[in-house]
Amino acid sequence: MDLFAKSFTFAGTTLSDEYFICTFESPSTTYESSIKRSTNTSDITPYRSTTFLYGSQYQDVMKFNVSLTKPDKSIFSPSEVDSLVNWLLGPMTYQDFTVLDFDGEKYHENIIYHAFCTGYDTFRVGTAINGMIFSFECDAPYGYAPTETTNFSSTTSTTIKINNTSDELVDYYPLIKIKSNATGKITLKTDKYPSEVMELQVLQNQELAIDNESGTITDNMELFSFEDDFNLTWIHLAPGENTITITGNVTGLIECTYIRKRGV
Repeated sequence: MDLFAKSFTFAGTTLSDEYFICTFESPSTTYESSIKRSTNTSDITPYRSTTFLYGSQYQDVMKFNVSLTKPDKSIFSPSEVDSLVNWLLGPMTYQDFTVLDFDGEKYHENIIYHAFCTGYDTFRVGTAINGMIFSFECDAPYGYAPTETTNFSSTTSTTIKINNTSDELVDYYPLIKIKSNATGKITLKTDKYPSEVMELQVLQNQELAIDNESGTITDNMELFSFEDDFNLTWIHLAPGENTITITGNVTGLIECTYIRKRGV
């Protein structure tokens, strides 16, 4: 069912005057997006006509095809087929995939997809190969912005600001790398969650990589103890600007790779 109206308000925001509501009557010119979610809700019953939303999830990761031909419409030689197949199907892990737009267009600017080539087909006229179609599958339903790195240095205490610009309007868990300059305690906290303070007991010259999203910490000395040296509090950023306070004699950086839902 399509909406027929002048405008609408959703989640407290009204549709901008730059847009107006319409219908598209030519399905052959529309392109599906990989950004589709399914909901987990309670059932409708004869006694309850409303549902409870328990949560949602993306239906699948992003998948797309890349079809290749030649400007002069010549055929692909066996060596050219081998070269393309070896290049694109060679990697055994996700690789960064970026797109170069046509001149003057910036739709794909600063979008990085983590993609894996899953196979290919050939387009033939008779027995000659006139084109190749490569299938790609990503690690998520979306792409990412280039990683943003914020460095910090503290002898006693310092603060830094990080603007969480992720297209997912939920908490973001960054990657934090630290090197201690002295044995003692290091703490990290954000202004958005002041009661949640990460406390770490570190040794001089110890280097920790703290993956707040996966809940893992790696240590160059292999001496860090989750039970004895960590209070099991993870750092997360609210949407928008966050102020992080770091105390202790430490240097390090915070890496943030934000989600972009623009799609290929």
